[in-house]
Amino acid sequence: MSLFSHWNEKALLLMYCCDPSKSYVICGGLGGFGLELADWLVLRGAQNLVLTSRKGITTGYQQQRTTLWQSYGCNVKISTQDITVPSGCEALLGEANALAPVKAVFNLAVVLQDATLPNQTEQSFEVSLGPKADATRFLDKATRRLCPELSDFVVFSSVSCGRGNGGQTNYGMSNSVMERVCERRRHDGYPAVAIEWGAIGDVGLVAEMFEEQVQLEIGGTLQQSIASCFQVLDRLLRQTEAAVVSSIVVAEKKASTGSSSILDVVAGIIGITDLKSVSLQSTLAELGMDSMNGVEMKQTLEREYGIVFSPAQLRGVTLARILELHQSGNGAELEQSKEFDLKDFMMYLLTESDLRDSSIAKLPSLGAANGCQRLSKLIAFPGIEGQCELLKALTQKLEVDAIGLSYTSGLQADNIPETAARIIPFVRDLLEPNEPFHLVAHSMGCCAALQVASDLEHLGLVGTISFIDGSPAFIKELSAKMSGADWESVVLCSALSLHVNEAQVVEFAQELSKISSSSKRLELYLSKFQYDDKITKSLVLNGTNMVLNLMKACTSYHPTIGKLKSKARLFKPTMVSISFEAEDYELGQYFEQPVEVLVLEGDHRTILNNDELAESIMSSCRAANGFVEE
Repeated sequence: MSLFSHWNEKALLLMYCCDPSKSYVICGGLGGFGLELADWLVLRGAQNLVLTSRKGITTGYQQQRTTLWQSYGCNVKISTQDITVPSGCEALLGEANALAPVKAVFNLAVVLQDATLPNQTEQSFEVSLGPKADATRFLDKATRRLCPELSDFVVFSSVSCGRGNGGQTNYGMSNSVMERVCERRRHDGYPAVAIEWGAIGDVGLVAEMFEEQVQLEIGGTLQQSIASCFQVLDRLLRQTEAAVVSSIVVAEKKASTGSSSILDVVAGIIGITDLKSVSLQSTLAELGMDSMNGVEMKQTLEREYGIVFSPAQLRGVTLARILELHQSGNGAELEQSKEFDLKDFMMYLLTESDLRDSSIAKLPSLGAANGCQRLSKLIAFPGIEGQCELLKALTQKLEVDAIGLSYTSGLQADNIPETAARIIPFVRDLLEPNEPFHLVAHSMGCCAALQVASDLEHLGLVGTISFIDGSPAFIKELSAKMSGADWESVVLCSALSLHVNEAQVVEFAQELSKISSSSKRLELYLSKFQYDDKITKSLVLNGTNMVLNLMKACTSYHPTIGKLKSKARLFKPTMVSISFEAEDYELGQYFEQPVEVLVLEGDHRTILNNDELAESIMSSCRAANGFVEE
């Protein structure tokens, strides 16, 4: 009997118990989890409950539960105070103290406004922050003054904060603020704990959203039953070591059951019921994968099959490629790759620039400052952005005068040979008789630079050409990978995406697919912009036409030139845009001397910032001008 009494006393010490002479406040107490928490507290001895809700009691079930607790002799107060403002929190605690001194405060309140980050707004963040971040901050300050007997300050956070979840940036931030408040309270000597819950299966938001699913797997986790939640809560409320704790149910990692099953899984995520109705060469984006199910797709392929894609790669991968990777057992698709993102360059297309108005412009460099006028001027050919804003990062490190070309209407034609013919007079004026030329070209500018070099050699000149991640063959392959046959749509959608939200771009793309006329497409595109003093219709029209013409010229360019005597170097980034079989991007066929290939740190764009690139180009310039490196 003595042993039993000792065991029973120990068990009681290991149980969270409520003080019937104190009150317990639950913000969001009329929600699914809130009602279960209130019931749990009543069973643990609570006799005074204050439940908050924006709308009060709205369902028969809520009324039935509150009536049941009152039948147990429990005082239940339903408060509609606005806890997103300081005065509302103080009024709430005043109502609770009127029942009995406040012993514990639980914040379960939540408002979801999920969207991918480009579609989030200031308002969507404010709505999400209100009941969580703001309310917790105000409750923290108010309880310090008004609740001297407080022993528990509990906020319900989420794994969306601790581990992230696609489309919930604002929700994750709201929870993060609550957790920081709890950490500060602990530091100041006040009680506080933030509990990061995973998905709850029986009640609450996930249960409401997926009410027909018996067991849904979300981000590698399973829903936690409400009974399990309270078993965990019993322990978490009594621990004193951590201000932020977590409870999730990790899903079992299952091996794939066969080659065909991976396509069934992929199709199921997208919503395709019959795989026979689609082509294996279709990309996931073409099959209807959006940003939300894209997160699930990425996690499933990584966890279930060990196949790793970046989000950008995932949009462009085909069913056939996924099946090939699965069958070969080679999970990593492009470990050292970064997909070419046209938006990285289109941002310069529709912005004002001091390089836009003229065909040539002097670029910032160290030439004049270091007395290097003896070196021939360097001519820079920009990529698809059409002007040398990106190349400034390179030229400002060069000890040579640098001149940048802009593909204005005066220089540009719809084919590379004609474009080169228009550039040649400008280049001839910049060079002294018989001095070597130095051409530096990035991306799509490499096509024009190659043709200009050929034309200059016909005039009896030789020099150096620095190709930065580009060649005619490379550009064709990149264009095909980037957009397939309809690169015109990709250009228009990429440019528009910098000025409107994702939903509007999707709507525009759908409208665009129904129009075959290029002029009609351009007319629709121009109608989507909101013009002002900085973004004028002429700026958008001229810039877009420039890119479309340049892409047309580059993708249709078939060099018919002889072997060039000039010295060529190809600079490739460590993070490649596409996997290209030829190490020299097939440039060797155009030169008598072997093309020197150098691999530098960076990607298609950031390689321009590499100091080694500037040093190597300067070395070529000095050698061509007859200067010996010391």
